[in-house]
Amino acid sequence: MLSHDWLALAPERTVYADLSTDHYPWSEVYLDLASRTQLAGVLDVRDGDQLGRYIWNGGEVRGAYLSGRGDLPELAALPALLPRGSVSLYQLEPVLAELVWECRHGTFTDVQVPWPEARDLLAGRRYRGVLLSAGGACSFWDDGRLLGGTLPAPNEPVQTVAQQVQFGLEELTQFWSEVLATLATRVPLETNWRTAVTALADEHPCLDPFAREVWLEGSQLRLHPDVPMEEVQAALRDVLPMLLPLPAAQRSAAVADLRQHRLFEAAGLADLPL
Repeated sequence: MLSHDWLALAPERTVYADLSTDHYPWSEVYLDLASRTQLAGVLDVRDGDQLGRYIWNGGEVRGAYLSGRGDLPELAALPALLPRGSVSLYQLEPVLAELVWECRHGTFTDVQVPWPEARDLLAGRRYRGVLLSAGGACSFWDDGRLLGGTLPAPNEPVQTVAQQVQFGLEELTQFWSEVLATLATRVPLETNWRTAVTALADEHPCLDPFAREVWLEGSQLRLHPDVPMEEVQAALRDVLPMLLPLPAAQRSAAVADLRQHRLFEAAGLADLPL
């Protein structure tokens, strides 16, 4: 069972907070929610150590989950699961509500620079996801722009939380072939590849040219189907900076278009000094 991320919502989004269902019964909660026909928002329910979260968008339940129990089937299950809960309702813009849902099983990534330098990094990546700080700030971003939430204090370390992207070996191969084809227009790719895999073969045996597990044909990546994806990913992340022995500005320009690819961050490239 996947764990869930309980992303903090800004107080100004609160419609009501910590209403005890001892005094505001579930029947009243349901009536209130039913009256909000186009609701985009979040209902949090806390009962002791248990926390449930329901997310709406466009008046429809997007999904729900309960701490320690995974996803919940329907809103009607809450009274039995959290009989003496206190409820809080947050009203959000549709894009923000969707982000809360998308990032419930988020991928956490340390950002290379602290706040506020990280703002330019997020803008350059056209980042979509959540930004968390060591001090507890939580903000939501789309297309590199701030949607809402609380911002970190100056010089605080920050992490991104983005939607987990599922992909298989074939899609990974296609993505990396696209990366390599792009780099081939700027650097002598085959020469740099040979240099990189020779230097890294001891650390990443799958790169050994004689093993024929990960190799290059022109600008196309080839993978043996039995090589574990995690091993391939780690090896290619180490290879990539060695393919671009360029000044920082030229490295950044070389991968600028690739940053928009849905797998750029999922493949771990957002962490590299590119």
